Amino acid sequence: MYLLEIATSDFETTRAAVAGGADRIELCANLSEGGTTPSYGTIYQCRETFDVLLYPIIRPRGGDFLYNSDEYEVMLHDVKLCKQLGCDGIVIGLLNPDGTIDAKRTVTLVDIAYPMGATFHRAFDRFAVSHLRRWSN
Repeated sequence: MYLLEIATSDFETTRAAVAGGADRIELCANLSEGGTTPSYGTIYQCRETFDVLLYPIIRPRGGDFLYNSDEYEVMLHDVKLCKQLGCDGIVIGLLNPDGTIDAKRTVTLVDIAYPMGATFHRAFDRFAVSHLRRWSN
């Protein structure tokens, strides 16, 4: 069985995606920056309106995936908020300065999110590219 996941950027694009047959929504703001955490109101309205799997991205800013302690605290609060709103899961991606996955903080976010699902997104691409470059040299 296949699931059609569509990344949406607001309530109206989510409505269009659901009407077009989406099974799962990766709800983001600022897709031009690679996606950031949508507002509380957007998450709430989408959860209340649409009967599809809803996975908001947990990303306090665009750019790299190296988060300082304050940004990480924001992410912890956003995960808890998504859980309270009844989201089905979250999308996260955290790296260490050397390009490896920040496993310790990722595990903490996943534990807090449970029983919601968690998808590791986008940062994985940067991890793979950085390792491919090392292997090809």
